[in-house]
Amino acid sequence: MARITWDGRALEIEDGANLLMGALEADIFVPHLCFHPALTTPALCRLCAIEVRDDDGGWRLTTACDAQVHDSMEVRTESEAVSQARAAALEFQLVRHPLECPSCDKSGECELQEFSFAYGGEGPYMLPEKGASEIRDLGDHVAIDPNKCIHCTRCVRFCAEVTGTEELSMFDRGDRLEVATFPGSKMDNRLSGNTVDLCPAGALIDKRFRLQPAWRLRGVDSICTGCSSGCNIRIDVAGDQVQRLKPRVNMDVNEYWMCDDGRHGWHYVHSSERLTHPLIQPAADGVADVAASWDDACEAIHLAFTATRSQGQQIGVILGGQMTNEEAHLLIRLAQGWDSEWISLRKSATEEDTIYPSGFTIRGDRAANSHGIEGVAAELGQSLLGMDQMVEALHEGLIGAAFVVGGGPGVRPDDIELGALSAVADNLVVLDILQDELAALARVVLPGCSFAEKAGTMTNADGHLQRLGKAIEPAPGCLDDIEILKRLAVRFEVLSSVVGEAEAVLDQGIVQAYGGGWSTALQRRGFLAVDDHNKRDRLSRQQPTDTD
Repeated sequence: MARITWDGRALEIEDGANLLMGALEADIFVPHLCFHPALTTPALCRLCAIEVRDDDGGWRLTTACDAQVHDSMEVRTESEAVSQARAAALEFQLVRHPLECPSCDKSGECELQEFSFAYGGEGPYMLPEKGASEIRDLGDHVAIDPNKCIHCTRCVRFCAEVTGTEELSMFDRGDRLEVATFPGSKMDNRLSGNTVDLCPAGALIDKRFRLQPAWRLRGVDSICTGCSSGCNIRIDVAGDQVQRLKPRVNMDVNEYWMCDDGRHGWHYVHSSERLTHPLIQPAADGVADVAASWDDACEAIHLAFTATRSQGQQIGVILGGQMTNEEAHLLIRLAQGWDSEWISLRKSATEEDTIYPSGFTIRGDRAANSHGIEGVAAELGQSLLGMDQMVEALHEGLIGAAFVVGGGPGVRPDDIELGALSAVADNLVVLDILQDELAALARVVLPGCSFAEKAGTMTNADGHLQRLGKAIEPAPGCLDDIEILKRLAVRFEVLSSVVGEAEAVLDQGIVQAYGGGWSTALQRRGFLAVDDHNKRDRLSRQQPTDTD
């Protein structure tokens, strides 16, 4: 470790480490616009200006983002020279920047705006003409406003170093310099939305999140259920409506990123096809589903399953890969109470894993919690059968009734499963979110909750136990899945301890990634509005002291 002095404060930082990162880890904030810890360091914005003492005893201005730590280093930032250098760097960025803060998509979470407030000069920075906004498409999800671009190159470096796709580059020079795609191409990599998160000045725009002020949002820490990677995310909501998903930092899981599939895959939460009340299908064919109360639905299930067991037939149970560990625990215990020998987990491996040069992985298995459900089953001494075995048993008439859990759009039953379940349609119970072929097949339909409407834990493909956060209340008429299973446990008089066992998992100590922006140090200081809508305070303007 190297011993350095920072504004008179003694610090120990790893020798040879990046000085800016070392300062942030020591809880010392250094403003920056072009630097990002996952990308190379171009030292373009010059905002991280500091002074370092030379061997001759004088002070020299330099940038912190490309300086290396060495023993006996002396650094100062509370000087007139540093204050003027940072103000000049911001003036250079603002002199042609459009005056559109109130209507900008980045308003309320703009790094340039925040730093101008904290470190800018007296201003204002005005030119007779600042240019009009001209939005251009870069790809399916991202557009750019070139007039707001400050040429930090974060997006360019991301496409070169993280995805390896290199769609973006800097074109032209001087005041005509701009970020664009190569002629005839577009930014179509599956991580493109991260460039919007990286943009510090509102130049890059999420085309699905336009003109929606971020300051009205409330953020809830959760995890993405789009695949078994379990990326750490924040669900931004306004009222009881999900507005967007953003990645949170977890260096052991998703680092700083999330894929576009997960980022934009939540719209079914507010779909017009949502199931909103229990349904009971009368035995006579051709009669429409009838809305029922929860008590009536539980009673219908009890009658159907009791009759099936009295006839010596088995009840098949198919768990969905989007279930939480607590839900899986309770349903498996219910199945054991039904003496079921046929319990399966529907996996949804629709493609091969996609691994990017940075190591970020999009899993082909869309069942977010298959690893966790298998672990829960093992703890309960229950082996889970393959879906091929379940399908064969249904076709052979070994199963007289079934309880099936659906899930989000990426984990739907395939035609083979639906065809097999049709054999027990008169005694089929479905716990699901959407009205589709599976719900239409069932005798009793129970409307459950999406990932944004419930809490619990999930275990990703690498074995990391993580917490799912409840961001909004369930859709009217729906119940939390765990509450539905509790009601069934009561109706079937399954041991009351089962409910307590399931809830106990929620009390386990889980080390959750810190919510918000890419640096935990930034979040602890509560400065950046960028990814922390519950920030505590703002930095005041620096009061420089020019001392030797």
